[in-house]
Amino acid sequence: MTHVYLIRFGEIALKSTVVRRRAIRQLVTNIQRALSMRGISARVWATWDRVYVEGENLESVLSKIFGIVSFSRIVQLKFETKQQLLDWGEELFKQKVKGKRYGVRVRRSGQHDFTSKELEKELGSRLWKYGNGVDLTHPEIWVKLEVKGNVASAIYETYRGPGGIPIGTNGRAIALFSGGIDSPVAAWLAMKRGVRVDFAYVDLGDVRLVYDVFESFAKNWCTYTPRFYLIRLDKTLNRLVQLESKYRQVLLKIIMYKVAEKLNYPALITGEALGQASSQTLQNLSVINSFANSLVIRPLIGLDKQETVEIAKKIGTYDLSIRVPELCNLATGRVVTATKRHIIEEQLELLGEIEFEVSRIKSKTDLKFPPANGIVRKEFDEIIQVDEKNFDEWFAKLFEMDASKSYLFVCKTGLMARILASVLEKVGIRAKGIAQHQFEHLTSVSD
Repeated sequence: MTHVYLIRFGEIALKSTVVRRRAIRQLVTNIQRALSMRGISARVWATWDRVYVEGENLESVLSKIFGIVSFSRIVQLKFETKQQLLDWGEELFKQKVKGKRYGVRVRRSGQHDFTSKELEKELGSRLWKYGNGVDLTHPEIWVKLEVKGNVASAIYETYRGPGGIPIGTNGRAIALFSGGIDSPVAAWLAMKRGVRVDFAYVDLGDVRLVYDVFESFAKNWCTYTPRFYLIRLDKTLNRLVQLESKYRQVLLKIIMYKVAEKLNYPALITGEALGQASSQTLQNLSVINSFANSLVIRPLIGLDKQETVEIAKKIGTYDLSIRVPELCNLATGRVVTATKRHIIEEQLELLGEIEFEVSRIKSKTDLKFPPANGIVRKEFDEIIQVDEKNFDEWFAKLFEMDASKSYLFVCKTGLMARILASVLEKVGIRAKGIAQHQFEHLTSVSD
């Protein structure tokens, strides 16, 4: 007796013959990769309408492979006679029907000396003494057999898969990934449509928490080894905050798009949803999109926040994502909700060349962090708390600050603090910028 999983696909069956064969091959490859990445050795094979995996305890892996609509744990038997088949079916299902109303369904193909209906009736009669009667309309449990040639398959347990089409059948794309609730869901929805997604994080906060989300997401859902790019824009951001506040968020989005396009992917995936934020109004998205040279895919465009949250919980990213602080809003006042392209063009000219650094992060050991734990509070003459309300005020004061003193800037994610500190450091004033959580863990002699 062999333990096998029967894999059902959905949309693949609607494709042309050539596309269907290619998609089934990709699904088999993805299953093999997912198992191999977890150190599991299993035989995987396909027919025209099904995929089979031989093995045990594979539910947690198969339930996270795109292209699988549902799968069943089945038990197979090579039989020679109907009597042998009935004996096997009785032994297999007697405990499952115990005390329950049941029905029997048989699907059969090939040449046999019995019909499907005959087998249903005879197996149903065999199970009568164990169950609580036959009910073919609303049974508590169905006894299901598939008979093909001399092989019988008993469908024992059925599980749901994520559906969609196999990753790798619809090209590659880069996702702007912040680690918050929205961006993992956007990436997941694109992957469900067969897109192989890599990830880019523009460093606007603590990358460690963002990388935790990425690492967990990739482990659960990627049947390949995704790339994670860390993009630093410190010099560009230092100039961006000198531009008019109400345009900064729109400009920041355009900068992110342009930098991500440098990674040479044919499409860009974002977590933007229509009307969710001031930079995501229809007019602003239209202007932002006009500066993109590649296809921009926004899987969340029509979802409300609660729908996105529900998907995040389903795919297992929610609990990690809520640990990631919301990114600093570089706009310190009202944000324009209906900007014009010619105005943004003027602002981009004032901004000048976009300077950035890209690092490919292969593991957490590749991440380089400011040595916050080596900073001692008393080494600084002033500790300054910064937020969206007072950022512009402090920025205006920078060139009036006492050059004989040292300054430690602190903000929620560290972004605004780093910008202020870097400006002072350029003119020879000792300064550091760190995130609030880093500040709370600083050591000092007096502690």
